[in-house]
Amino acid sequence: MILISQKDIDRVKWDSLVAQNQGDVFSYSWYLDACAEDWCVMVDDFYLNGIALPLTSKLGILAITPPIFVRNLNFIGKNADFPKEALKYLQKQFQVGHIQTTQIIEGTNYKKRVFQTIENELKLGSQAKRMIQKAKKSELEIRETQDWKAIIEIIRAELSEKISEFTPNNLEKLANLMQNLENTNRLFCLGIYKENSLQGGMVFMDTFEKTIYLKGAATAFARDNGGMYWCMQRAIERTLNEAKPFDFGGSEVEGVRRFNQNLGGIDQHYYIYTWNFAPAWFKFAKRMYQLWKKK
Repeated sequence: MILISQKDIDRVKWDSLVAQNQGDVFSYSWYLDACAEDWCVMVDDFYLNGIALPLTSKLGILAITPPIFVRNLNFIGKNADFPKEALKYLQKQFQVGHIQTTQIIEGTNYKKRVFQTIENELKLGSQAKRMIQKAKKSELEIRETQDWKAIIEIIRAELSEKISEFTPNNLEKLANLMQNLENTNRLFCLGIYKENSLQGGMVFMDTFEKTIYLKGAATAFARDNGGMYWCMQRAIERTLNEAKPFDFGGSEVEGVRRFNQNLGGIDQHYYIYTWNFAPAWFKFAKRMYQLWKKK
């Protein structure tokens, strides 16, 4: 096994490995460059199997930690034994680790989390039907747009005070990510308009394999009149018409899950593997920080 630091990664070679194995968009170098403070890759001796590893350093302890806007980072390659062997190796190299993947590693403890997808058929729930009809009868209109910067400003205005993760630093990461998606022709945006005034929007990652919802927000008027439901429906229909599955991106917030399910989302799973072999003082400091953060 070989660990390669961020500055030494051959990005063309790594991205080629991801593409050849139909890896999720989250594993590409340009995606991690936008979202992660630091990252490395671990590959086998033949560079045929690997995994991207976002890193953080706290109190002198280097840890594998998933960054914002990254749901999962899968073990890439065709060797079925690689995930288990790689996890054992990583637990020896890093005192603290948190890996999220859609792959089950047999014989290893994990926590299960859900996200939602639609494979081939849109099935609307009663709430979604009502809200979409309300949106169609209102003054709202859904249009494709390239003005993702305006959508970020609405996200900033509507969500930064409601969701703690939307800090100025994380919003900057989101902007960097959207720019990288645009540069690689993987960005798709829908705007919610009222009389040509942007009232909200959604941003999607458009890959050959599927479309993944990234982020979105809307003003109170657009939300109350069903704009978010209608906007998401339009994106799902576009994706299914291209014979691709739609991925809602995933969220542990129950309200978001219900929204996705009302639009036909079916629960899928990803798995979390964690370990903490750090000194006792580090574990104590981490617990104190988590308690402070909850206040």
